[in-house]
Amino acid sequence: EVTLSLQNTFDLYMRITGLPYLKFVLKPIINEICLGKKSCELDIERLPEKTKDRKSTIEKNLQNLIFYTKKIFESISNSFTRCPASFRNIFQHLQAEVINKFPENNQIRYIAPSSFIFLRFFCPALLGPKLFNLMPEHPNESVARDLTLIAKTMQNLANFS
Repeated sequence: EVTLSLQNTFDLYMRITGLPYLKFVLKPIINEICLGKKSCELDIERLPEKTKDRKSTIEKNLQNLIFYTKKIFESISNSFTRCPASFRNIFQHLQAEVINKFPENNQIRYIAPSSFIFLRFFCPALLGPKLFNLMPEHPNESVARDLTLIAKTMQNLANFS
């Protein structure tokens, strides 16, 4: 129960402290996704029934998913200096602790901080953009699905899996 309370407190801290950064990094891309009408759907069963060439539609949607995922990663990478200093300090400390705990694992020093910030910060904002004040309303069903697919892809990449 104490751990859950600390997690909730830390999540709230990240949300409050990081909101301007989050808006800078994600809001323009989320707006583009909402207005762009480019589907990222890869599940053939979820495509509209009227879809004629399902295989080429899936291929096109995969390209859309890759495009938006790259765009978000580039936005994050290019905004490193805007990331709150307290976040950088926390992740530096996390990295040091992980290196001490697992000195033989060279990849964990990268996996732990990236997994953490994506799991606790970027992906929740993509999954619930209204909750993070990135959108005035909840996204419609198709945009919500696209944001879910993008968030899942980003989390897998952040986990190096």
